[in-house]
Amino acid sequence: MGSGAQQFRRFDADAPPILNTLTELRQGDGLWSLLRAGDVDWPQPLITRTRDVPLEAGFNLVTWTGPDLTSVDVAVAGFADRLQALFTWDEERQRFNRFSPDAPAAVNTATTLRFGEGVWVQLPGAAVWNQPSP
Repeated sequence: MGSGAQQFRRFDADAPPILNTLTELRQGDGLWSLLRAGDVDWPQPLITRTRDVPLEAGFNLVTWTGPDLTSVDVAVAGFADRLQALFTWDEERQRFNRFSPDAPAAVNTATTLRFGEGVWVQLPGAAVWNQPSP
């Protein structure tokens, strides 16, 4: 997603080059991938320390690098007053789970974060997400 424009950029190896708007990846960019069936080996650096993740207004795709199975309300406590919504992907059900601090608990289907999980965070303005070490 282009952070300033809040638009997805895309790359499809089978598409004509003019249709590909994703031309480079920068350190820290979130990447949402749709892959064909088969094994993919893509080693990623292991983050083992506390880190501050800058978040911008709109949608942010972030990797959760805190402890495995952390409660969402605990994980977002430092910026919950600015959080509109948080989304995680449920691979088994093929749907997004959602958490909003203003929603009733029964509506919040995203309840925990797994280490290494991609998380969509929606905010009205900038914030910093302090993620503890795993």
